[in-house]
Amino acid sequence: MLCLGSVRAVAARIGIGGVWHETNSFARGQTELDDFFAFQYAEGREAFRDTYEGTRTEIGGALAACRGLGQEAVPLLAAAALPGAVVSAAARTALWEMLLSRLEEALPLAGIVLTLHGAMVAEDIGDPESDLVGAVRRLAGDIPIVVTLDLHANPGGQLFAAANAVAGYDTYPHVDQFERGHEAVELVTRLLQPGRRACLAWRRLPLLTCPLGQSSADEPTRGLLALAHRLEEQPQIDCATLLPGYPYADVEELGYTVVVCGTDQAAVEGGADELAEAVWEARGTFCRGLLTPEEAVEKALSEAEGPVVLADVSDNVGGGTPGDGTAILAALLEAGAEDAVVVLCDPEAVRACQTADSAGAGRTVELEVGGKWDDQHGSPVAVRGELVRVEETRYRRSGSFHTGMEIDMGLCAVLNVGGVGLVLTSRRVLPFDADHLRAAGIDLERQRILVTKSAVAWRAAFGEVASRVYHVDGPGICTCRLSSFDYQRVRRPIVPLDPLGLSYTEAVSGSGLR
Repeated sequence: MLCLGSVRAVAARIGIGGVWHETNSFARGQTELDDFFAFQYAEGREAFRDTYEGTRTEIGGALAACRGLGQEAVPLLAAAALPGAVVSAAARTALWEMLLSRLEEALPLAGIVLTLHGAMVAEDIGDPESDLVGAVRRLAGDIPIVVTLDLHANPGGQLFAAANAVAGYDTYPHVDQFERGHEAVELVTRLLQPGRRACLAWRRLPLLTCPLGQSSADEPTRGLLALAHRLEEQPQIDCATLLPGYPYADVEELGYTVVVCGTDQAAVEGGADELAEAVWEARGTFCRGLLTPEEAVEKALSEAEGPVVLADVSDNVGGGTPGDGTAILAALLEAGAEDAVVVLCDPEAVRACQTADSAGAGRTVELEVGGKWDDQHGSPVAVRGELVRVEETRYRRSGSFHTGMEIDMGLCAVLNVGGVGLVLTSRRVLPFDADHLRAAGIDLERQRILVTKSAVAWRAAFGEVASRVYHVDGPGICTCRLSSFDYQRVRRPIVPLDPLGLSYTEAVSGSGLR
């Protein structure tokens, strides 16, 4: 990737903004405007400073790069909602109007950085981010526009046509967001230099991969990422990006995409082919072995040392699930496990605990927890336990993921259920840091088993302390069994839904996905 020292600053006003959402097409309900207000929302200079200054986010990185390069950052609008159901037409329309209105007021600008996810699906538009980048292009005119994307993006061709460059996350867990925001400003600055060309090439392969197989620390992604970085050593190539995609968004754009940006079209075309061909050759190596909840719990209890992480892959809150799956909790209780901790999002149960708390701390409560959002994540589990605490819980992230961002878990209750610590939250919590457990009063050093509602991103919190990890194949809308989904829009054939013994050239051109 680019380094600051290689960029000659050109004093300019750079607009910074974006709308971020990872949409799970199989989730119940809709994501509304209030969901963006509740998670992340900032308009204008003061709000950007209060929300993002000093954080390890894309916008935090963009603001830092502007300072370092002597640019004027012009904050527009930044909005993000927790991953979840399809974004309503009303919410999408309102967000577009607000961002474009801010942009119109800010013009003229020398360049623009848009921080997007790439896997948003709206009620009225299947590829809304392409629509947004196109609208920004039409309003802003012929100035550099650089887009940052999550590596789970499913970008459409119109996005690549409207943007001058695209910089996607390298890492999963996504601990390089600051660097990608920084890089985006560097790319804009390079494109402002006289005579500088903006060349981009992309390839989409008919290949679906589950998040569990996309970890940047494991093969095949580790080797593919090393190849991308070798391509970036070429003087004509600025950045090479792997976008494995998000298989839980039922859209035409589904697939594995690579993007290469630089200054010479032949170089970026050749780089895109080299990278995409390597991905296609590795297509059979993205799968991972999974255990049933009962198997995982049995293995965890046999381990001499902890903590052992049980990753509830199918109830991955970072993938848009409700976070109330009960399969592992039920298996732990059935096995008589102790010194384990489970987090469930269950506002109803929290309210019941709050009512019980009025009788005094330490009250024994009986209630049903989890499995209430839909019928996809297990049935409610009856528990009887000691009520340890009930209180509003907020914290500021201190780990490597979204460092510095303030998180509101809402009203939370903690129960001791026969040695299993049960944390009940009224808001879904992304388990990307250890802070959320500490904020709930959990003593991590005493835990033998940590259950996390995540596939890979949990490693940012517990990867260095976990003695062992078992990936669990429970029920849920982020299951790795992709053939269980009723895809309606994805282009077929596509691996692994269909057998596809094509060469790379046939996969790219013959399938019509290029």
